[in-house]
Amino acid sequence: MLKYDWIKDTVNTVLKDYIYPRNLHYESSISTSQYSTIEQVFYPFSSTISDCLIYVKDTVGNYACTINILYGDKTLATQSTFNIGWNTISVNKGDLVTKKECKIQIVASKDTVNYVVFGASTIDKYYWSATLDNNSSSLRLAFSIGINEIIYDVFPKVGITLDKYPIVVSDLSSRPRVNFPYISSKVLEEVVTLTYSIYSQYTDEIDLLGKLIERCMFKENRNISGIYVISPGPIGAISRMREDLLMRQISFNIRMYIRDTE
Repeated sequence: MLKYDWIKDTVNTVLKDYIYPRNLHYESSISTSQYSTIEQVFYPFSSTISDCLIYVKDTVGNYACTINILYGDKTLATQSTFNIGWNTISVNKGDLVTKKECKIQIVASKDTVNYVVFGASTIDKYYWSATLDNNSSSLRLAFSIGINEIIYDVFPKVGITLDKYPIVVSDLSSRPRVNFPYISSKVLEEVVTLTYSIYSQYTDEIDLLGKLIERCMFKENRNISGIYVISPGPIGAISRMREDLLMRQISFNIRMYIRDTE
């Protein structure tokens, strides 16, 4: 029968690629031999950024290339030398008060002899794509931003201060419904409701997180191992948990085929 921790862990592992500021795929590439300005927007959902990882596929000649991590009009970190593979840029910034969009900005001399090739992907799990020389593209830069945890299987036991929000907490909110399909008396269809509670100080942040969760479930509804299909369930209104904290619940029905061995 249903393993409660398994379904939350399985779905949340997939969801992280849609919410956390990262794109871990690099089957494609973006080269400074073609573009002098590469910008990747990311939304940290966090008041703290500890580092930024950028994937480099190749460096050629005496390249002139600088990566800036930008927060509005502030530069949080800069790096100009790179190794092939994942490069870590230390940020150590803990006062991103408004949690607004940030940006990875790559500035280079467009040169076909001296250049850097960065990893990129057309896999569109992460919502925001890259901008190449001020033109939109279908590529996402291969990157990962070190931030606070956002998605939890259970509400954290220790107290969470306001600077740690937003957080998203998942739980199964209905008793599993079991159907007996015609396929076999030993094969059962099990349906359960998975509910996400989104906590934040800001309504627009709750709306954005809800949009990204919906996007994940729509795109992955038949791709998650062990799950047959995910369909939309009830969505709640934004309510006030306390004076300085808001919450909304959004639910999905998870269908699975399991074998009855009892």
